[in-house]
Amino acid sequence: SLAHSVTDVDVALAGASGGCYALIGAHIASVIVNWKEMNYQCTEGSLLRNSAVGDTGLAIYRRYFEEEVTKVGISAHIGGMIAGLLLGIPILKNVNILTWEKTLGYVTLSIYLCFVGFSMIFNGVYEGYPETDWSKCCPS
Repeated sequence: SLAHSVTDVDVALAGASGGCYALIGAHIASVIVNWKEMNYQCTEGSLLRNSAVGDTGLAIYRRYFEEEVTKVGISAHIGGMIAGLLLGIPILKNVNILTWEKTLGYVTLSIYLCFVGFSMIFNGVYEGYPETDWSKCCPS
C-alpha cells in the first residue's frame, strides 16, 4: 500500500491482493536461498504459477485499456511482490546459511527499510492527495 500511495494516488485501493503478492514474493525468496537444498520434483509447470502471471496480466490490461472498469492499483501488487522478495530473504527459514545469503539478507533488509522510510516521509509531506468525502458513511 505504501508503493501505491507514492505512485498511483488517483486510484482507490481496496482488498488484500498486495499482501497476497507479498506472500508470492516471499515464497520466491525462500526458493532463492534454499535452491541447493530443494528436491527438483516441484519444478514442473504448475497452475499456481500460471494463474499468478495471468492475474497480473489481466490487472494490467484492465488498468490501462478498459475504460468502463474500476481501475486496479497495479503498484500495490508490484510493491507487495517486492516487499515479499526483500523481506523473505532475511526473515524466512534458510536450511543451510551461506555467507552470500547472510550478506544478501542484510542488503535486502536495508533496501526495504529505505523504501519504507522514503514512503513514510513522502506521505507525510505530499499535499496532492484527493480529498476524502466521509459524508456518505459517517453523517455529522
